Formats: sequence, C-alpha cells, structure tokens
Amino acid sequence: MHTTSLFAGQNLIRLDVSDNPMTAEVAPALAACLAQQPNLRFLNLNDTSLTDEGVEVICEALASNAPLLEELELALNEVGPRAQPCLCLQLAPRRLS
Repeated sequence: MHTTSLFAGQNLIRLDVSDNPMTAEVAPALAACLAQQPNLRFLNLNDTSLTDEGVEVICEALASNAPLLEELELALNEVGPRAQPCLCLQLAPRRLS
C-alpha cells in the first residue's frame, strides 16, 4: 500500500478503499495514515478482508485522531466478537451512521 500521499496533508474528508483486499499486516500502515487526518468524515472499508485485529488497530487510530468522523463502513469483512468492544467503546459516542 502506498501511503505517502495520505501523509501529504491533513485535509482528507472522504476515503474509500472498499473492494481492495487488505490484511492485518496492512492495517497498521493505514491506521498511521488515518491518524494524520483529523478532518476525515467518511471512511469506507467495505470488503477489504479486514479481521478483528486490523479493525482494532484502525479503531484505535480513529478514536483519538478523527474527531469529525461521521461514517465508518465495514461490511463484508471478517469482523467478529473480538473487535466489537473496540468499535462500541471507541466509536459509538460519535453516533456514526
């Protein structure tokens, strides 16, 4: 994953990487990029093959660095019970759609 462009500025509002297979190994790099985007409002991670581990890493980055996030899409991933507490505790207060 080429992350240089995502680090270039802090004005990203919408990111759609749906239908791009990622693994737990890619999630930390994506999370690092997302942590640099405080204006992010919409993030589509549908059908990216993320598992609980990857979702947890991304949620941690979003919880502390994306205060404006309104929508997080995670459909068609391998998210199970392990990631649910992270999603609920760190993202629910934002009232995501």
